[in-house]
Amino acid sequence: MISSSQLAKTLLKMSAEEADSKNILDKFFLFVAQYKLESLLPAVLFELERSATLQKKEEQIEITTAHELSLSAQNHIQALIGAPKTAQTVLRVNQDLLGGFKARYKGLEYQGSLSYTVDTLEKSLRQEV
Repeated sequence: MISSSQLAKTLLKMSAEEADSKNILDKFFLFVAQYKLESLLPAVLFELERSATLQKKEEQIEITTAHELSLSAQNHIQALIGAPKTAQTVLRVNQDLLGGFKARYKGLEYQGSLSYTVDTLEKSLRQEV
């Protein structure tokens, strides 16, 4: 049996492969009608909305610092992690950070905090001894 999640994933895949959105929707609704899956459409819509929310969250940059950042500092961090200038930035202040920053973008965490740098240096020095 086909699930709403499978239908949503298929619709997203079709939309990524073909530019004509009307044609995609026509094919999708024809399939849904042919196999009498109309009752799954509300759940498909929920899955599509959930997917869009997750994708939007993955596309945003979360920067955590010990203090407020200037716009130029934000832009510098964006450039360091390879994010486009158009990416939405969410700033968080965590006074437990001694300095530097932590950033999360596309599921990856970038450590530029002072404590991380000191820990990395300490591990490196211990390996050399």
